[in-house]
Amino acid sequence: MLVCVTDLSNGVSPPQQRLRELFGLTAAEARLALALFEGATPGETAAKFGISPNTARFQLARIFEKTGTGRQAELIRLTMKTVGVEMVQ
Repeated sequence: MLVCVTDLSNGVSPPQQRLRELFGLTAAEARLALALFEGATPGETAAKFGISPNTARFQLARIFEKTGTGRQAELIRLTMKTVGVEMVQ
Protein backbone atom coordinates (compact mmCIF):
# COMPACT_ATOMS: atom_id res chain seq x y z
CA MET A 1 0.00 0.00 0.00
CA LEU A 2 1.26 3.47 -0.85
CA VAL A 3 -0.27 6.53 0.79
CA CYS A 4 0.65 9.96 -0.53
CA VAL A 5 -0.37 13.05 1.38
CA THR A 6 -0.16 16.28 -0.56
CA ASP A 7 -1.75 19.65 -0.03
CA LEU A 8 -3.22 20.11 -3.50
CA SER A 9 -3.87 23.77 -2.85
CA ASN A 10 -0.12 24.20 -2.41
CA GLY A 11 0.39 24.08 -6.19
CA VAL A 12 3.43 21.78 -6.04
CA SER A 13 4.64 21.05 -9.53
CA PRO A 14 8.11 20.35 -10.81
CA PRO A 15 9.46 22.81 -13.35
CA GLN A 16 9.22 21.53 -16.89
CA GLN A 17 12.86 22.40 -17.53
CA ARG A 18 13.99 20.31 -14.57
CA LEU A 19 12.22 17.24 -15.94
CA ARG A 20 13.79 17.86 -19.33
CA GLU A 21 17.27 18.12 -17.82
CA LEU A 22 16.95 15.16 -15.45
CA PHE A 23 15.42 12.68 -17.88
CA GLY A 24 16.15 14.03 -21.35
CA LEU A 25 12.47 14.61 -22.10
CA THR A 26 11.34 16.72 -25.02
CA ALA A 27 9.17 19.75 -24.28
CA ALA A 28 6.05 17.81 -25.31
CA GLU A 29 6.99 14.82 -23.15
CA ALA A 30 7.65 17.03 -20.12
CA ARG A 31 4.32 18.80 -20.67
CA LEU A 32 2.53 15.42 -20.73
CA ALA A 33 4.40 14.20 -17.62
CA LEU A 34 3.41 17.34 -15.73
CA ALA A 35 -0.22 17.01 -16.78
CA LEU A 36 -0.25 13.41 -15.52
CA PHE A 37 1.41 14.55 -12.28
CA GLU A 38 -1.39 17.08 -11.85
CA GLY A 39 -4.00 14.32 -12.21
CA ALA A 40 -4.99 14.37 -15.87
CA THR A 41 -5.41 11.17 -17.85
CA PRO A 42 -3.57 10.66 -21.14
CA GLY A 43 -6.89 11.13 -22.96
CA GLU A 44 -7.65 14.38 -21.17
CA THR A 45 -4.14 15.58 -21.88
CA ALA A 46 -4.47 14.76 -25.57
CA ALA A 47 -7.65 16.82 -25.78
CA LYS A 48 -6.18 19.68 -23.75
CA PHE A 49 -3.07 19.97 -25.92
CA GLY A 50 -4.78 19.25 -29.24
CA ILE A 51 -2.93 16.02 -29.99
CA SER A 52 -4.29 12.62 -30.90
CA PRO A 53 -4.66 9.93 -28.24
CA ASN A 54 -2.12 7.87 -30.21
CA THR A 55 0.42 10.71 -29.95
CA ALA A 56 -0.18 10.95 -26.19
CA ARG A 57 0.32 7.18 -25.83
CA PHE A 58 3.51 7.34 -27.91
CA GLN A 59 4.85 10.21 -25.81
CA LEU A 60 3.97 8.33 -22.62
CA ALA A 61 5.85 5.27 -23.87
CA ARG A 62 8.91 7.45 -24.54
CA ILE A 63 8.61 9.01 -21.07
CA PHE A 64 8.53 5.52 -19.51
CA GLU A 65 11.60 4.55 -21.52
CA LYS A 66 13.55 7.68 -20.60
CA THR A 67 12.65 7.58 -16.91
CA GLY A 68 13.01 3.84 -16.44
CA THR A 69 9.39 3.49 -15.35
CA GLY A 70 6.69 1.23 -16.73
CA ARG A 71 3.47 2.52 -15.24
CA GLN A 72 1.91 5.89 -14.55
CA ALA A 73 2.03 5.29 -10.78
CA GLU A 74 5.79 4.78 -10.98
CA LEU A 75 6.16 7.90 -13.10
CA ILE A 76 4.15 9.98 -10.62
CA ARG A 77 6.20 8.63 -7.72
CA LEU A 78 9.42 9.52 -9.55
CA THR A 79 8.06 12.98 -10.38
CA MET A 80 7.12 13.49 -6.74
CA LYS A 81 10.71 12.71 -5.75
CA THR A 82 11.99 15.41 -8.10
CA VAL A 83 10.06 18.04 -6.14
CA GLY A 84 10.74 16.55 -2.73
CA VAL A 85 7.15 15.59 -1.94
CA GLU A 86 7.14 13.40 1.17
CA MET A 87 5.87 9.86 0.68
CA VAL A 88 4.83 7.44 3.46
CA GLN A 89 4.80 3.68 2.86
